Amino acid sequence: MSKENTNYPNYYVLREGYELQDLLDDIFNKNNFSGSMAANHAQIGQYWVRCGVKDSSLDGIIDDNTKIITFATENIKKCKRIKEKQLEEELRRKGIPIYPDEYVDDSLHDED
Repeated sequence: MSKENTNYPNYYVLREGYELQDLLDDIFNKNNFSGSMAANHAQIGQYWVRCGVKDSSLDGIIDDNTKIITFATENIKKCKRIKEKQLEEELRRKGIPIYPDEYVDDSLHDED
């Protein structure tokens, strides 16, 4: 990115001619992230790059790392939901019935 078309503070410049946005573009293009996962990864990158630079106090570092964990946790939850849907689709294709957890855990349907 050229200096003319960016409003990033200096801590987003990773090296001359290569900024955080360039890194994120490289990551997203390689991994095909989209939607909320892409947004969360962008936030993770932003807080990771600026951690200890924008606010070098322990509170600032704790705050940035907490935000990294929060966005990473959201992506983990999303991945688990996607994985669950993929498993359900696979079971449906194989003709295996899917029962909701409430049914399986229902004491009326226990075997003993």
